[in-house]
Amino acid sequence: MLMLILTDKENSVEVKTHACDVLTTASTEDELAKEQFMDCNVAAELPKLLKENAKIESMVVAICNAFRSLVTADDNRLVVSKVFR
Repeated sequence: MLMLILTDKENSVEVKTHACDVLTTASTEDELAKEQFMDCNVAAELPKLLKENAKIESMVVAICNAFRSLVTADDNRLVVSKVFR
């Protein structure tokens, strides 16, 4: 569902910004959620969104936060999330 919102060209910037916020919240400290988002190919969609919305500050912040939540390890002993291995 989240990927449909992010990829639908008809959705407003506000809707896509909130979708990125949901992605951030859902994947923070939840390695399983990160893996599921990666299986949905969200990492390929976020750069496209960034390119399309580079001049909209709220969208850029939301996309960067989503990236950060995906790549940040949930275990302090790891440097990066396991989803990128």
